[in-house]
Amino acid sequence: MNLKPVILTDVDGILVQWASGLPYFAQDYGIDTTNILKVITENVFMSPGQMFRCNEELGLKLMTEYNNSKYIKFLTGYTDAIEVINRLKDKYEFVAITALGTTDQALFNRLYNLNSLFPNAFSDILLVNYGESKTPHYLDVKVKHTKNLLCFVDDLAHNLEDCHKVISRLPLIHMPRGKRDLPDCPIINVKDWYDFETILPDLEESLNSIK
Repeated sequence: MNLKPVILTDVDGILVQWASGLPYFAQDYGIDTTNILKVITENVFMSPGQMFRCNEELGLKLMTEYNNSKYIKFLTGYTDAIEVINRLKDKYEFVAITALGTTDQALFNRLYNLNSLFPNAFSDILLVNYGESKTPHYLDVKVKHTKNLLCFVDDLAHNLEDCHKVISRLPLIHMPRGKRDLPDCPIINVKDWYDFETILPDLEESLNSIK
């Protein structure tokens, strides 16, 4: 049986706009949305305290509540991601890895959102908590998909660097949709999923060469 090549990918900032539900969540609590709108329009990174205009401890609690709220079910997807992944899903297997939190509710919300925008595209969704390393999942994916792991797509430098430490020969795709640090490891930089699609032949050639 021929295995589909596996594309491991981050979710927030890569497939969907994590902050797209935040203004509505903030309205429930009467929170000023000025910084939240800046995150959305400028695609900048802010800590939870900065986004919610409060201390970091309360900001983290609010972010955790948001990640377990109904709003995560309806996050806006990036047009390029929706178009390209739905075009590729018959030929490639997608595995999502995301720092949304590890509760059952977070998983349900993420499944609902991804299955709505990318039906039947994802074979697995791997969860970690905010600020937690994804390394254990990289190791699991390395073992499970030894022969057909094609690449890993993320926008954050530390995630790509951590992955490089445990799967050194895996092509790492950096897809920064805003201002992001440059990873201190070998990467392939792409603007979006349209750009990613153009390098697929090279990625497949690389995978075939190490089989």
